[in-house]
Amino acid sequence: RGRAMNLQQSLFEKLTVLPERRLLMKAKPLLLALTIVLPAATPTRGEDRLSLALGSRSWISSGYTEFSLNNLLVNPASDLVWRGTDSLVFEVNAEARWRRLLALAAVGVGDVTDGAFLDDDFLLDRRQGRFSHSRSVADAGGLFYATLDVGARLLSWGQAGRLGAGSLDGFVGYQYWREEYEASGLKGALALGDVALPNRTRVITQTSVWQALRVGARSEVALGYGLTLRATAVLLPVGWWRWEDVHHLRGDLRQDPSVSAASDDAYGVELDGGLRWHVGGGLSLEGGYRYWGMDSNGGDVRLRGLEETPRLKVHEATSERHGPYVGLQWRF
Repeated sequence: RGRAMNLQQSLFEKLTVLPERRLLMKAKPLLLALTIVLPAATPTRGEDRLSLALGSRSWISSGYTEFSLNNLLVNPASDLVWRGTDSLVFEVNAEARWRRLLALAAVGVGDVTDGAFLDDDFLLDRRQGRFSHSRSVADAGGLFYATLDVGARLLSWGQAGRLGAGSLDGFVGYQYWREEYEASGLKGALALGDVALPNRTRVITQTSVWQALRVGARSEVALGYGLTLRATAVLLPVGWWRWEDVHHLRGDLRQDPSVSAASDDAYGVELDGGLRWHVGGGLSLEGGYRYWGMDSNGGDVRLRGLEETPRLKVHEATSERHGPYVGLQWRF
């Protein structure tokens, strides 16, 4: 009887202890990896004092804006495209940090100095059966934008200033983006025949406004010798869009405006990457490349005639702007 009890106890230990040992042996590589990774990427405590930074950027940007609409029979029936709308944008930005919390703000303005306006009309769906095409010079207008974000430092790793040390920030915010173009002169084939107008003749003025909520992250990694690699990615999942046109040569349309459109189904993405060189004494220089893009696939269009206002539908609206930038920042 005693041997039987000893045998049962031994069997019980094998059934309970051994599986735990086997589990620990299988988990050993994972535990070892965690001991290596966790010290390298842990939430930062941040600084107790308030840190402020002011900066400026010069953005050599090129834009593309397209607006197409549907009528009752054709989808799309008309395309309005502003292509190569170049603008040298001057931006002022600010950053405030206290412990892990941060606030970001930026304002940019610029003049449109070059570009082309294309106007196409179609008889059939999918841009088939084009019966009207014209091209104008788009060398006047301007743009304005403003962003405001709040967030926190999520992770930091390594010793500050050492090779490979870096950080990761997350933020949410709001953006306002407005662009205005003016086209003059005209060359093309319209429904009534070939047309040519001098460049001093105003043809159309267009204004688009995008507003959106922002959700983004940015990271910075030290490369040594005062250089850091920086990258920012922003999603704009919820947005609003408004478009207005004044057709200066259309006597059958009102001039305040001639066409208006709006949508609450806008979205976009913004990417920014570059290098920053910490010169010393709080001063740093930077350079990189930036891309902005917004889209909308719905909305209502009002063609504002002298006597009635027929309603059409937005086929698609797109605005993009991209290009290199240089800048400086002073932290104190």
